[in-house]
Amino acid sequence: MEWMDYIYLGMYWFMIYTTVLFMLVFIKNRKYLWLSPEVKEKKTISFIVPAYNEEKNIARCIDSLLSLDYPKDKVEIFVVNDGSTDRTREICERYAREGKIKLINKKNSGKASSINMVLPMTKGELVAVLDADSVVSKDYVNHMIGYFEDERVAAVTPAIKPLDANNIVKKIQWVEYMFQIYLRKAFDFFKAQYVIPGAGSIYRGDVIRRLKFDENGNLTEDTEIGFRMHEKGYEIRNSLNAVVYTDIPDTFGSLVKQRLRWYRGYLQNVRKYSYMILNRKFGNLGMFLIPANFIWITILFLLVILPGINLANDLYIRYLNWAAVDFEIIWPSFNPDTIFLSLGMYNYYGVLFLSLTFLTLFIGAKASKEELGLIKKRAHYFAYIFLYPMLITFFWVSATIQELLKVERKW
Repeated sequence: MEWMDYIYLGMYWFMIYTTVLFMLVFIKNRKYLWLSPEVKEKKTISFIVPAYNEEKNIARCIDSLLSLDYPKDKVEIFVVNDGSTDRTREICERYAREGKIKLINKKNSGKASSINMVLPMTKGELVAVLDADSVVSKDYVNHMIGYFEDERVAAVTPAIKPLDANNIVKKIQWVEYMFQIYLRKAFDFFKAQYVIPGAGSIYRGDVIRRLKFDENGNLTEDTEIGFRMHEKGYEIRNSLNAVVYTDIPDTFGSLVKQRLRWYRGYLQNVRKYSYMILNRKFGNLGMFLIPANFIWITILFLLVILPGINLANDLYIRYLNWAAVDFEIIWPSFNPDTIFLSLGMYNYYGVLFLSLTFLTLFIGAKASKEELGLIKKRAHYFAYIFLYPMLITFFWVSATIQELLKVERKW
């Protein structure tokens, strides 16, 4: 075998190993998947909804909070109008006049700033952050608060699903979100969950009021606070039963903008918390998950670069062989009996990885309580399996290049 064969084999081995590892972690803990810890006493909870130009979504978001199956006297709702230029303020003022929410109007300064401004005003034992383009299920809080009986737990994340999937861009994301629901729970069992999404995550009040969110140009404040909580020794848990629905990008352009922000934010925070890498103090997050993520990103780069190098090398060798016979045209022979053997080991690895992908999708559907529907949703899966790998590679390569070139990007 040539040096490139060893690189490819190493990449395939690592991809299969990590895929099977998280699958086994998930399956081993299957009896705890939908366990909602017992609640001794229902805690007071303060919701913070930062909003910027959300006239299409804000009423729907507020209405979902007002419909929660939770004692009304234990809930307070703050909406932060972050300098919106549309009808967001007008819509929120109607709810404020009726005493349903507390409205804070401010100049535009970003999400982290909006949340931090309100944190000192909150009185809840728990504090929840909800993006204005998201809606919560009625019982979502009841499934999450039990985790806070453990004093080590500082945050709990919900199962996040798209509001709809009515075009090819959203169909790809629908499968991705289903996969993320499974993976986030596996990270929970692995004690390595590092993202606390803005779509309905709940924090221990005294902890988040003390730590606050990073306002220093961080593109993904939900990742930064996750890393910081690990740094402080807190745990982050996840509930599969607590469902939050969120609006997702409906065009390729809006998806690119979102993912470049996400991935650049991740790279920024890994650089900021680089001392966690291979540090036993930070458990599976530092010793395995961050290094594994870095290897995955490297593999994506190689999967873009190596085929081009391989093709160029192959064409060069073919040219030399052709030149050796004075450029005489020789038609290749065809033997049906050798087709199976000529597939090569890479194709067998490809078949194995594709099989694991389908198995992962099956587990993801079970975890998210979604109908798998391979026939009915065949467009979703086809797009995810054959288009998504190219998209995510493009996102990571572009995000990395922009970070290296220090391209300016605001939240």
